[in-house]
Amino acid sequence: MIPFILMMAASGASGGAGWDLDSFNNTGRVWYSDTVTNGESLSFNTDGTKVYVFSTADVLHQFSLNPAWDLSSISYDSVSLDVSATTDGAWNMRPSADGTIFYIWDNTTGKIHEWSLSTAWDLSTASFSQTSGSITWSGNVRQDIRFKTDGTKMYLMSKQGPHVIYQYSLSTAWDSNTSSYDSKSLDYSSQTTLGCDFTISSDGTKVFVIDGANSAILQYDLSTAWDISTASYASKSYSTNFFDTNPYALEINSDGTKMYVTGAADHINALTLSTANDISTASYDQEGDKKFSIATQTTNCSGFFIGSDGTKLYVADADAGNVYQYTLSTAWDVSTASYDSKSYSVSTQETTPRGVFFKDDGTKMYVIGTLNDSVYQYTLSTAWDVSTASYDSKSYSVSTQETTPYNIYIKSDGTKFYVVGNGTDSVYQYSLSTAWDISTASYDSKSKSIATEDSVPTGIFFKSDGTKMFIGGLTGDSVIQYTLSTAWDVSTASYDSKELSTPLNPYHVFFKADGSSLYVVSVENYVHQFDII
Repeated sequence: MIPFILMMAASGASGGAGWDLDSFNNTGRVWYSDTVTNGESLSFNTDGTKVYVFSTADVLHQFSLNPAWDLSSISYDSVSLDVSATTDGAWNMRPSADGTIFYIWDNTTGKIHEWSLSTAWDLSTASFSQTSGSITWSGNVRQDIRFKTDGTKMYLMSKQGPHVIYQYSLSTAWDSNTSSYDSKSLDYSSQTTLGCDFTISSDGTKVFVIDGANSAILQYDLSTAWDISTASYASKSYSTNFFDTNPYALEINSDGTKMYVTGAADHINALTLSTANDISTASYDQEGDKKFSIATQTTNCSGFFIGSDGTKLYVADADAGNVYQYTLSTAWDVSTASYDSKSYSVSTQETTPRGVFFKDDGTKMYVIGTLNDSVYQYTLSTAWDVSTASYDSKSYSVSTQETTPYNIYIKSDGTKFYVVGNGTDSVYQYSLSTAWDISTASYDSKSKSIATEDSVPTGIFFKSDGTKMFIGGLTGDSVIQYTLSTAWDVSTASYDSKELSTPLNPYHVFFKADGSSLYVVSVENYVHQFDII
């Protein structure tokens, strides 16, 4: 993988041309796993043009955003600050409002280490300035540090026993050596036993706490701004399970309309709050433009297909061995889908179907699965009506090449098909001597390894002219783009250095016929739709 995945620039829409991941909205999620090892703390500068991630290796990394607050524009500044010489086991950092001081709270000693920046917000100009005396502390795990916007108040969080945020006053603004305990605190133990991080709204009237035990963000309201003792739980929360089941750092922007969360998945994720500083109005920025739940029919879907006119959707159920059929009342709009109460069981041939594909006239269906590692062929007596399917007693085993096949794509003239799986992390190419007759297939001795880009590839789709290939990968939760220098020859595929980073565990990917919409089926059993912006 490339060091820092910004992938889709929202400003990079290519005039509606489609078939290029640069054209899709990716403002909501970026991946930093090679740049930062286990990011534990997250901060932005006041205007949202810089973001800082602090790692468990005690190294602070600096990134730029242009436009401000837009994750799709992020780029690594190749600037970092190693504080390990002065710190033993810090989990967090926080800048002053003017960006001239960075504070590192040492989890082992309870001391706060200050680093001065001769150029505001530029870590390359940082130098160690001072260490405070040990902070009076009754908690056993020091978790985070925050400041009032004028630097006269400081707030410290205990992660475990007691579950408390403590308030201090600084007699000299921004000088942690002048701190004294206010005998004021917020006990959040009634809501969670694992507070992983917190942030405070710019007006001091809201506190947001990461509930690590339940993967959620909790909101507290302060009746007196900046007085933590006046905080009470607002009975408002937001689950992060959709994009990260182990969140541990968050930040909110100055006007309270954007929140950013990072966690064990090594991504920064963006939320939009339709009402400023109200977590109950939060929505995830990259859930897709539209979505449709298939959870009533299946809880284990890895493959789906949309009919050639965009009005039919088919889902492979890896648990029950069924293919389910849906109708889209508005073509290509998955939010208008409804279940047709029609299905077909393929369990006699394959009890774990992973991928499903149809001939473009709807009279043939092909299913691939991970139990028998074979492609099976079916005929539909009524086109696009899966309930009229019958097995053709025709199949083709791909087990010599791939022992864990996940999905299949068939060329529009029925003379080629391609299989992807995570047994070998490769795409394999086959030819059919009789179009659409799977029993006439033979391996072309052509393949493309995906392992460098993703070690668990599970979805596959091609541009209609065979010059582009798209892979759904679970390792990076990304849709990955390749160019084929010879159309339909997978051995000529090369990585385009373009990916759409998603939180969706993209088991399969699909495009609208003109390439202007991308569809992803996720482990949460939704079909998500992303449109050109």
